[in-house]
Amino acid sequence: MTKNTKRLLRMSWIAIALLVVVYVAAVFMGGADRNGPSSDRQSQEEWAKITEGGFIVGVDPSKQLEYYKNWAKYPPFSRPLGADQIDLLEPNRGVEPATPVVKEWPEGCPTDPTSKEKCSKPAKMSDVSCSLSLDKRATVGTEDQKLFIECHRERDDIREPIPVSIKELTIVNQMTKGRLPPAIHQGDDGQDGDAKAKDGIYTAVVRPRKADWGWLLVGVRIIVEGMEHSMTTGWYSTPHTVAEFLKGTNEEMKEGHLQINVPVLIHKAGTYSFQANLKDSRDQTPIASSDWKGHLEKGTQTVPLIFFGKVINDKGLDGPYQVTQLRGHRINLPIVEGQLAGLMQAGGIPKNIKQNEPEFENLKPGDEYVTRHYLARDFSDHEWTSVEKDDRIRFLEEMVAKGEE
Repeated sequence: MTKNTKRLLRMSWIAIALLVVVYVAAVFMGGADRNGPSSDRQSQEEWAKITEGGFIVGVDPSKQLEYYKNWAKYPPFSRPLGADQIDLLEPNRGVEPATPVVKEWPEGCPTDPTSKEKCSKPAKMSDVSCSLSLDKRATVGTEDQKLFIECHRERDDIREPIPVSIKELTIVNQMTKGRLPPAIHQGDDGQDGDAKAKDGIYTAVVRPRKADWGWLLVGVRIIVEGMEHSMTTGWYSTPHTVAEFLKGTNEEMKEGHLQINVPVLIHKAGTYSFQANLKDSRDQTPIASSDWKGHLEKGTQTVPLIFFGKVINDKGLDGPYQVTQLRGHRINLPIVEGQLAGLMQAGGIPKNIKQNEPEFENLKPGDEYVTRHYLARDFSDHEWTSVEKDDRIRFLEEMVAKGEE
């Protein structure tokens, strides 16, 4: 293994660690909106603590109570959906931002990462930027994955593509550490998966195997205008079928909410999570998200995705509505939701519990669905009610009372 390859893999481990954190958070948070009011500048981390039942020491309890009451108008499983929530609107989006290419590397830098000393010779950046993007953030089966490598220079608002030379492209399975075979095609020649010849976008086509399950880490080393540049990314591969969406989706107005009944064929029993978005079918304005999680046995099952009535009522947009980004996955963790509390009460998580397989098994996305006509005002205007909400408000009110003593 060359020095450059080792460096690429090291960069990939870091990149994929960030992707895994985001992916796991999405599973347990169900894609629900954890943001507070748009005018609030409180960090998302603090807001998540409040909405999930935590308490932040040093933050005014009355303010936390106000935040929570505002957030809890809608349930965690169905939230308002905004145009800026790209992670929900385009969950399989593989586009990565471009990074500037280093023209001259720094010298004389301190080896201690905590040091405040500066490099004796700082780095010099070029005016060239490059990106490494994916066709999909997740693949199912052994369908081809496309990697897009592009370098450009911005001049007078004109994007000038720059030719590159791909010196090394490495793909490694994060769990097994095994390498994938070389790309079956790469180039900017308009052939075998490349959309257009000499448009400055170099396409590499990779074909995952049945053994390639889990996070696949990508590292690429290129030469552009004589400068070496490395980039990393990764995607999640599920090469087998655990479940599949079936035809026959239908709808019903249930207790003032829009319920979309989605038939699925389960091949592997387990805990599943399903999500979908609701949009205005005319101009694609985002309206709401929905999340369902539960255990499903083998066979044909129906997943009820509920779009909360008050979310639709408050949005004020009449139907027909379009159900989009229908997606799902099986949670393949050794400890499923609901077991953790019992294990902790029994003395903690047993040391022999290990994650020997990748964490998730994705389904191929489902078809879009258009509802019949509805008036937004026909949906319930009642806020979400639940025991957990009442308990949370009661706790925060007690904290407010203590602070006023």
